[in-house]
Amino acid sequence: MKFASLCLNAGIYGPRRWASAYPECGQRNQSPVDIPDQDTEVSQECQELTLDGFETKSSNRTTMKNTGKTVSIALKNDYFVRGAGLPGRFKAEKVEFHWGSTNGSAGSEHSINGKKFPVEMQIYFYNSDDFDSLSTAIKERRNIAAMAVFFQVAKKDNIAAEPIITGLKRVVHHEKETNLGSFILRDLLPSSLGSYYRYTGSLTTPPCSKIVEWIIFSRPVYLSYHQLEAFYSIFTTEQQDHVKSVDYLRNNHRPTQDLDSRKIFKSALIDDWMPDLMTDNMASAADSETSRGTMAFFPKVV
Repeated sequence: MKFASLCLNAGIYGPRRWASAYPECGQRNQSPVDIPDQDTEVSQECQELTLDGFETKSSNRTTMKNTGKTVSIALKNDYFVRGAGLPGRFKAEKVEFHWGSTNGSAGSEHSINGKKFPVEMQIYFYNSDDFDSLSTAIKERRNIAAMAVFFQVAKKDNIAAEPIITGLKRVVHHEKETNLGSFILRDLLPSSLGSYYRYTGSLTTPPCSKIVEWIIFSRPVYLSYHQLEAFYSIFTTEQQDHVKSVDYLRNNHRPTQDLDSRKIFKSALIDDWMPDLMTDNMASAADSETSRGTMAFFPKVV
């Protein structure tokens, strides 16, 4: 087995080849996108989010798995979100991560004003009043929801994220799975949830179904460089010409897609969009934040 660096944005299995097997991946209105803040519109439908169950400690049956394309957490608790213009109450089923090639390099799928972040965490939801699972909702091409949380670099460890970091170290190899120590999902979200963007897009992996109501938080959560290292230690397995190779799983983020004619909306909670003078020194801001291990980042408001 050889050890090399795998870039999922290139090669015979990269996103440029997806459309040959999954035609929707080559269509318009795909995700992820760059969010030009000055071109967004305030939506009165986008008020404060209502989260149910997010403050509860996670079940000891919660698992993390290295899928070979990402690291996925299968949630066992009942987590629900309402608001933000979503058509009903949606239940969280899984969490996935996207990251770059080296410690602190751009790895998020979405970006704000062209700025990417080291890691993007995505929480996927489905309408549990209509379906029994996320996969069923996707198969039936019904709306699902996804929350995107950016992880930024700071000097101090984020204690709330330690169960996730410990789990990453246990699933280094492809198809490895482990039970996670208890964590509080709310503590992996920004301390303030009022500044977020909303748009309609797609899954960022095949089949690229255009059924996703995206909620993108503008405020990142911080991790230390030491904690980020756990992402860059993950491996995947490739099979080519009957030869199996083990490579680092890196750059597992889809390239930015055209916005086309879509509009991006921002929440109507104006006070939560106040400009932050610490924007240019986010790491320092993160080190001084003690409430939830999150930091403030606000795009320029015009």
